[in-house]
Formats: sequence, C-alpha cells, structure tokens
Amino acid sequence: MHRRTLGRTGLSVSEIGFGAVEIGMEYGIQVAGQPNQPSRQQAIEIVRTALDKGVNVVDTARGYGASESIIGEAIEDIRDDVVLMSKVSGIDESKTPDELTEFLRDSLETSLRELRTDVIDVYQIHSATMNMLAQGHVVECLRRFREEGKVRFLGATVYESDQAIAVIEEGQIDVLQIAFSMLAPGMSQAIIPKAVENGVAIVARSVLHRGVLTPKGAAGSAEEQRLHQAAKEYTFLFDAETQSLSHAALRFVLSNSDVSCALLGMDNMEQVQQNLGYGDIRPFSAEQIEQVLANPPDDPWSILPVATKGLASKS
Repeated sequence: MHRRTLGRTGLSVSEIGFGAVEIGMEYGIQVAGQPNQPSRQQAIEIVRTALDKGVNVVDTARGYGASESIIGEAIEDIRDDVVLMSKVSGIDESKTPDELTEFLRDSLETSLRELRTDVIDVYQIHSATMNMLAQGHVVECLRRFREEGKVRFLGATVYESDQAIAVIEEGQIDVLQIAFSMLAPGMSQAIIPKAVENGVAIVARSVLHRGVLTPKGAAGSAEEQRLHQAAKEYTFLFDAETQSLSHAALRFVLSNSDVSCALLGMDNMEQVQQNLGYGDIRPFSAEQIEQVLANPPDDPWSILPVATKGLASKS
C-alpha cells in the first residue's frame, strides 16, 4: 500500500482509507432487499483485515451508528498505527454559542470514549455550511479542543464548491474531505489545486459514487442504474489491467496525485479483498483524465437523499 502525505499535517497516510459508515449502520444500495451492514464481529474482522493489508486511515463519525464503537474495539491494541479520523455530526446552527459549545464538547467526549482513545488525529465538521464557517464558533471550539490535546488536526466535509473554498480560506482547517468520483470530477479543476496551494489536504469520499460504480449499481434505483450505465460507456478507461468499474473509479481518483487518500467503504470480506487487491495502482494518462472531465453525466448526484440533492452540482 503506497503512502501519501496528508497536506500540512505531515502525516503519512495510505492512499486507500477505510470509510466506516457501512459497518455502523445500513447504508448503500440494497440488492433484492438484502441488508449490507455486517454483524459487529464481522465488522471488527473486516477492519482488522483492511489494516493488515496496509490501510492506516480509518474515517468514521459520531453520526455513523455503531461505527465508532466498532472501530474502537478493532484498533484498541494498535491505536498508534492508525490515523484516526472522526466527525461531529448533526450540528444545529440555531443553538446559542454556549449551547453549541456544550454540544460539541459532549460529542467529542463521546467519540473519544467510543473510539477508546485519548486523541483523534483528524476531527472534522460533518457537512460544514457557509453560515457555520462564517460564524466561526464551531471552528473556534475545535481549535480549543486541539489546544487541549484531544484532537491533533482539524477537518471539514463538504459537497459544494463554494463550501470547499470557504473551508480552504478559513485558515485553521487542515483537511478537506470532498465527494469526488469519475462521475463527478469537477472539483479537480479548481478546488483541489486551491487546497494544495494553501496546504490543505484532500481526502476523497464517494469514490465509488455511493455504490453506483460497483456491480450493485446495475440493480439499484432507476437513477443509480442510469449513472452505472453512463460509467460503463467510459470504455477508454478499460484495458488488460482495469476491467471493472470499481477499479477504474479508484484508479481515476488516485490518478490525481494531490488526493492524499481515497476512502472506500467495505462491508464484507469480498469487498476488502477486491478493494485492496489491485496491487500497484498506476495513474491514467492525461488524455484519459481529460476525457472523463469532458463528459460528466447530467445530475450525477441525483441519487442523494432529498435533503441534500443538488449539493454537488456546482463542483
């Protein structure tokens, strides 16, 4: 597993990270109504196997059901070998500053207990908004947590490009997590270069486009099937080395050397073996990348829940 540097944090991170939402709650495309979430013991084994295969980044959140608790049990005896990322979820911006401070501290302390650790390496604002960033209180609270030694670096997750720019320009946030896939590649043209100029690390999520770029995409909703079929038309990405959508999707994201880490969800051992079994992942050519950038499908985030539909349309 190759390592990359996580921006100005200086942390050495595996180019593939473990996205832990799927082990903590039901998530993703269900085929024939079959659940995706593994049992707790299976989930622990999945995490440990991924780490044994060279992954050293684990990304979770307070809002991912039992995920933090599972991660805590899985990594307790190897904590120092893991770059642990978590998030404060469900921030109510209508709260007073004192109420927000109490909420943020309670969320952090709960995460620390569940994760069985004294410090979180990258503590992120889950779905940061423009108003939240402009108001500044949330970032200031996280900065105080960093001064207390309970978090090492600050991060934020976004969908929209203007939110991404606000995170980059805020100045205290070290890691920016973006939705980035071969079906929604727009952030590579403006956001990623701007982040790099400012020393802000890029972590990519939704690399497999919420399951669309896996075999499950062919059995999903009408919109998931539409996007899955659109991706299959990218025949210029397939060769003797790359013969699956999942591999092409991962290879596309990692072709951008400014992406520090690509997060992949894994809810069974077959996915672990597949996602981490590609060996040396070579970048696509500049011509192939240009073809992807020139032909994105219409409304690539039509598959998002109603509350967040269209958020990535500006990226």
